[in-house]
Amino acid sequence: MYAIQQDGALVLASPNAAAACATSNNGDKVIDSAALARLPDATIVALGVRRLVMPRPTPPRTYMDPVPSQIVADGDKAIQEYVYADMPLDQAKSICADLIVGKADSVRSQGVVLDGKAFATDDVSVTGYVRVGGARGAGIAYPAKGIPFKATDVSNGVSERVRLNQEQFTALAQAVQDLLAATADAEDALLNAVEAAAAIDAVRAIDINDGWPAKE
Repeated sequence: MYAIQQDGALVLASPNAAAACATSNNGDKVIDSAALARLPDATIVALGVRRLVMPRPTPPRTYMDPVPSQIVADGDKAIQEYVYADMPLDQAKSICADLIVGKADSVRSQGVVLDGKAFATDDVSVTGYVRVGGARGAGIAYPAKGIPFKATDVSNGVSERVRLNQEQFTALAQAVQDLLAATADAEDALLNAVEAAAAIDAVRAIDINDGWPAKE
């Protein structure tokens, strides 16, 4: 994009509009947009055209929207300045809630450690644990030889299958339940804080990384 002089100010211009401006200031000798793109900055600025730098704006605070402000000269180029305004409260609350839900999904899947072995807690793995626990609840005896589960040795990161006896499986199931319950409690507390926020500063005060169970 480009900036051209108009009524004493620099304004945003498309490549075609910038080419038309350059042509007008070039004694009507045609400069099309392709030719304009090849000309150096020092040349096109003499034709009343500046290449426009549009930096990715970084709001000074969370939950703010950048609003384009004036375009100012910067050497032979022009730069788009921005001002920042608080986004609507409902939008900020929606974004914050989405971040919390995403964090909860991540924490739920962080796994648990039992006797130096890390066991997965993604949806597929938890479903497997639930099926074994459900069978026990229905009165089906736990296999005497135990049940193998995928795990990772914490000391060396090597994946392996670990055969758990009934007591070990009970400890695993408890650890998984504790993780899921603590994650749900943290998610609920943070989402309640979002719902209760009556002003955008209250949303900013919510620490979405607070209260989660630590990764083992």
